[in-house]
Amino acid sequence: MKRLLLLILALALSPRGYADTAMDLLSKKLNAFTTMTANFEQSLVTEQDPNAQRLVGTMALSRPGKFIWKTTYPNQQTLIANGNYAWIYDEDLEQATKQKINTSSANSPAIFLTGNVTDVPKRFVVAQDDDVFTLTAKNKNDMFQKFTLTFRVNALHNMTVTTKLDQQSRFVFSNIKLNPTFPKNYFTFSPPKGVEIIEN
Repeated sequence: MKRLLLLILALALSPRGYADTAMDLLSKKLNAFTTMTANFEQSLVTEQDPNAQRLVGTMALSRPGKFIWKTTYPNQQTLIANGNYAWIYDEDLEQATKQKINTSSANSPAIFLTGNVTDVPKRFVVAQDDDVFTLTAKNKNDMFQKFTLTFRVNALHNMTVTTKLDQQSRFVFSNIKLNPTFPKNYFTFSPPKGVEIIEN
């Protein structure tokens, strides 16, 4: 009877234990690097347009809050943030847009990857299947509702992001380098001369 009672208690507690374990494992993988560089290929898929739109580029990040996403195909566009402000620079349009980052409400892929790992369980329900982690937003009004992260050892190789409009962005990372050292002001953007500047 005692063994049966213990078994029932163990089964009742197992979902929470599993969730805690998933978060612990995810924390270890995310905390294994504070800086990262990689090439990326991004595919954009919607229900209205099942044919994926493809973007290619490079990325760099440094926690907390610093990142560069540079698209090289099909257009030249750079998103760069220094922890307080983000710049979007479109080379073809010769236009640069500056805006303040609100990390308390935003959960974009770049902000998620450069944010504080301890904030993850506050905003997401975490599930794990081997090296694949699924993070579902607790706030149904968040623009980005689900992140699916696939690791190889501690390196993030794939990330799928689903919005509340059921649009999906799939990122595949290659040529990954963990914990590189960046020069001072690496994540600082200075608009080229003659570029139109827009501040939001």
